[in-house]
Amino acid sequence: MWGCNWNGMLGTGWWSMGGGFFGMIWTVLFLVGGIYLVTRLLQRLGSGRESHSDRHDSMNIIKVKYAKGEISSEEYQRMKDILSN
Repeated sequence: MWGCNWNGMLGTGWWSMGGGFFGMIWTVLFLVGGIYLVTRLLQRLGSGRESHSDRHDSMNIIKVKYAKGEISSEEYQRMKDILSN
């Protein structure tokens, strides 16, 4: 046990521990894919909040315009329907 040749079993470089050159490629692909998925997840979570706040802000703007008489009730209802979807 103490006299085992670990260097022969594991290879000669850090990248060869996962199965040689192809092991290194799969490891890099796995890491890049993981980073991509985490980035997409964070973007999706962030965009949901921004979309909701943008829609809320837009509703407030058309409410103020309607209250000031800058838009008609038909325009207000049309814009409200668009923002509701």
